[in-house]
Amino acid sequence: MKKLIFLCMLVLCPLYSWATCSGTNSGDVSMTNLPEKILVNAGSYTAGTVLYDSGKITRAQTAFTNCQGNVYAVFAWSSNNAGALIGDNIYATSVQGIGLRVKVWLNISGEYEGDTDDFSPDSQVHYIGDVNYYLGKPTGLFDYYASTHYTPAYQLQLVATGGAIASNSQLSFSDPVATVSAKDNGGTISISRLHISGTTSIQMIPMGCIVSSNNLSFSMGSINASEFNTATKVGSARQSFDSLLRTGDQRLNASGGGASEWG
Repeated sequence: MKKLIFLCMLVLCPLYSWATCSGTNSGDVSMTNLPEKILVNAGSYTAGTVLYDSGKITRAQTAFTNCQGNVYAVFAWSSNNAGALIGDNIYATSVQGIGLRVKVWLNISGEYEGDTDDFSPDSQVHYIGDVNYYLGKPTGLFDYYASTHYTPAYQLQLVATGGAIASNSQLSFSDPVATVSAKDNGGTISISRLHISGTTSIQMIPMGCIVSSNNLSFSMGSINASEFNTATKVGSARQSFDSLLRTGDQRLNASGGGASEWG
């Protein structure tokens, strides 16, 4: 009888190993190299001006599975790719006057093999550097693991931080640029990384001038009107013509010369 009770307990009370989620790096996204050159005007840029935009980069749907307990998304920069937060999700780079912002969409479906109550669908934009974001947990009778499909997408922007931009600078990033991880009761695993390679050169385009006033005065000198009367004129030109004039049923052939003068 004791053995029977013990077997029933094993069935009703599963053994928790607290393993982390499955699906390491299954949602990696790669973008083409940085542009070879970024041309910027010599002068100051307003903070927040976008200098380069990769556009939204997507990949096929994938999944992370078998998460236990509360599940959070972690949005982290890779080493040395971003400095201090400047504002509006923009982080300092190694180039003066240029910041980095990376948007990420997890596009969580909330469904996996018919199970739809562990995660809520999420298609909103997040930013690398955000605080941890709650995703879901196992829900339902005898449901001990949470799983979902997701379709990650990224968008990388180089943004002016305000003031002058350093000329003839080189900007590159360590690979991967950023990582999104899933954190549950068993630990944290990377589920998606943004890969990028290449180095971009920041080159200045000289500007003519910058005007900060609506009223500008220039000294043009003075000229007496009488000087135009004594000045040499352009002269005249003679032109011959032949024309056929019609008046009712009458015809008149006329030819002659005329002079036109410009002065």
